[in-house]
Amino acid sequence: FAIFSWHQKEDGHLAVQVHQGRVTNEDAQGEFSGTWHTGDEGARLPGVLDLTASLTRIKAKRVHRYLPVVLSEDVRHYVAESVKDGTGSQVKLRLRGNLNDMPFEDPSKGEFRVSAKVTNGVYAYAPAGKAKPEDVWPALTEVNGELVFERAAMQFKGTTQLMGAPHVTWHNVQA
Repeated sequence: FAIFSWHQKEDGHLAVQVHQGRVTNEDAQGEFSGTWHTGDEGARLPGVLDLTASLTRIKAKRVHRYLPVVLSEDVRHYVAESVKDGTGSQVKLRLRGNLNDMPFEDPSKGEFRVSAKVTNGVYAYAPAGKAKPEDVWPALTEVNGELVFERAAMQFKGTTQLMGAPHVTWHNVQA
């Protein structure tokens, strides 16, 4: 559910505004609002986005479905192959700027930040892909903590285990 409004100017520029957006499906539940409009001449697409979202739950293994297409196919494929399980809660998203400049390493060009509480995550940081079984690195399991993506950086604080060593828990993990 959402309340949308849009406006097209005579020069072809398009603007869309979303109020009180809600998503509830098998993958996620939450609320969002924001605006999008075409960019300046020569770079109208993917456009300029100002989006704020708050999710109460998201299935980690389905996150790749919601990544913006401005991210490279390699990045989206890596997330699909490496994030195996878990749940995100207390998710906050803030994205503001021309999507051509994402992830906004220069703060004057925009803002990109996602924070989430992760529980029971499974992360194959070096996914198997086409590797031989003996060359595959073990995944991290029981990933529990706070995950933050800010601009081009990722930070995690919490606990985890290594697949194959279920009785060894790493505490105070920071990456």
